[in-house]
Amino acid sequence: MSTSKGIGSFGSTALLVSSMTGPGLATIPALFQQSGWVAPVFIFIIVAFLSGCSALFVCEALSNIRGNEKFQAKVELTTIAQVYLGTKYHYFFQLMLFLALQSVNVASIIIAAQTFDNMLVTIFKGTCGLGVYPGGWFCISGDESFNPDDYFIFTFGFLLTAVMVVPLGFFSLVENIVVQMTSFIVLAAILVQWTVEFAQEGLKSELLPASGSNSTMVLGIVIFNYSFITTIPSWVNSLKPEVNIHKCLWISVIISTIFYILLGVCGSMAYQMSASSDILDILSSRGSTVAMVTSYLFPVCALVTSIPVFTIVIRSNLLRGEICSPTWAIFWAIVFPWFVCIPLQTKDWINTIQNWSSLFFQS
Repeated sequence: MSTSKGIGSFGSTALLVSSMTGPGLATIPALFQQSGWVAPVFIFIIVAFLSGCSALFVCEALSNIRGNEKFQAKVELTTIAQVYLGTKYHYFFQLMLFLALQSVNVASIIIAAQTFDNMLVTIFKGTCGLGVYPGGWFCISGDESFNPDDYFIFTFGFLLTAVMVVPLGFFSLVENIVVQMTSFIVLAAILVQWTVEFAQEGLKSELLPASGSNSTMVLGIVIFNYSFITTIPSWVNSLKPEVNIHKCLWISVIISTIFYILLGVCGSMAYQMSASSDILDILSSRGSTVAMVTSYLFPVCALVTSIPVFTIVIRSNLLRGEICSPTWAIFWAIVFPWFVCIPLQTKDWINTIQNWSSLFFQS
């Protein structure tokens, strides 16, 4: 067994699955129920295949750059655009990459913060937030929720998310890999528990038609969930020499796709949902005690651990592309998305963010 420093095969699978199973997981059951099962299943399979092929094309392009045949030059994604398309496209691709990755981070932060606020209400019978419009402290308890028309500087759930996420963004991918492997194992266990919970609730085929009433958001949300391609250069730059890139990549794509389809089919057959429903809210309020616990654990293993991955990729690209100084790279990669999330903390805009950001940036 190699003792060289880097990411091994299992760590690679965990990292890639983490990059593919972020905020989109929570909204997939409602998507299946609203659109029917045919369109999402078909598009998930097609997009998964195309994403896997695209990731391999990126690896091929990286290895064809002189001096980076074995990824020894640590070339990042925007450098590929600069080498193959010219310097004038450099800043454009930096901007597109930045917006693509930060849109995933913003969605992850919002879902994690809202879920943690629900957890605090369950455990401590309440949570609070510092409002900016209207101003002052606002607290909720029981079945209450923050008014979506109000704007907050922060809620306690938002602060808890920041405390857990921000420190991890200062490390490298290699230093984060233990967190990713632990997250992957826990996430798999959570999805197994949810599947059992859905079966115990009763799988009702009438809730999941072959074709539903609204399929307009299927393509956008599915593409959003396969934004991992932007992390491929940073991943291969951190690999141990003996890792089989093709094998790790396809195993990760297949695992993530199975996760999505299984959750979408079973979750949509268990509960009646609206288009904006979040399976985390449903499980925490209507599920068993175990389901409630796992719904609160999900943001930690699927969201809190995936945000630093994209943060590290953003920082690496800004530095490799010589866009800004290390200090400003930290600000744009780690601090900036939290400012963006401030007016969105209590809003129900996750599907909208996923749909439009994927069509404009991830695709």
